[in-house]
Amino acid sequence: MVAPAPNPWSMPTQFLTRLEDAVAALLAHGKNDIRLAAPLGLGKPHRLLNAIYQRVAAGSDIKLQIFTALSLTPPTAHAGLEKRFLDPFVARHFGADFPRLDYAQAQQHDALPANIHVEEFYLQSGLLLGSMQAQQSYSSLNYTHVAAAVAARGVNALVQRVAREPGGTRLSLSCNPDLTFDLLDEIGAFHFIEPGLWEVKLCRRRGRVGDNFSSC
Repeated sequence: MVAPAPNPWSMPTQFLTRLEDAVAALLAHGKNDIRLAAPLGLGKPHRLLNAIYQRVAAGSDIKLQIFTALSLTPPTAHAGLEKRFLDPFVARHFGADFPRLDYAQAQQHDALPANIHVEEFYLQSGLLLGSMQAQQSYSSLNYTHVAAAVAARGVNALVQRVAREPGGTRLSLSCNPDLTFDLLDEIGAFHFIEPGLWEVKLCRRRGRVGDNFSSC
């Protein structure tokens, strides 16, 4: 029996504690052409996504495409009763240090750099009504078709917010992991590049995994 050839895109497990190291690993993996998938709604690692965005925005030789949905940001009050009500609520609900997504705020104001493209299949339509970048990059997809459509874009990285079990080694996917599972299956079916997963290796049960992983 002949052993299958190793996948040149597979990656060993990396335990990284600094955002800049994770960004450097991602750029090396994607060869400065990052096609990044992230969960819809909650479940996005905001600080990591912001670090990636800031690095790519500072270098015109790097290309970033983000495939996701519902890049939610806390509301911002303007004045009067709205501000007196909303400011304390946002502080209690999200926390004073909650990081807003840089790419989402840039997209809202049509300020995404030319080397960064964001494609969403659900979005805050009212908030983004005046954003040409958001409206022109919207993908009208049935939820059951999302994984196949994103895989067809040739994604080479996927990020997911996770939490470690107290006193244990298992990792819990925080939110909306269903499409993540389906996406990995579709990538395998397309025989595309195996995604580099620095946050978590996904299993098929209950959204919980061990931390001794390398690739799917």
